[in-house]
Amino acid sequence: MREGGEASRTSSSRTTRIGDESVEPDVIATGNIGCMSQIGGGTAIPVVHTVELLDWATGGPKPAALS
Repeated sequence: MREGGEASRTSSSRTTRIGDESVEPDVIATGNIGCMSQIGGGTAIPVVHTVELLDWATGGPKPAALS
């Protein structure tokens, strides 16, 4: 990476594209605790661990974030 922000320019254009394709999901699932923290802090959409969602889908308890 070049010094001076080449990565941030790439990230910025990627962020713009993601924003153009956004949807309004009922829930966000991720398997990474760091992602859960960062995403959860920036949205009102419930964020759950992938395993919690799969457990619920196969008869387990509803994730606390969805209650």
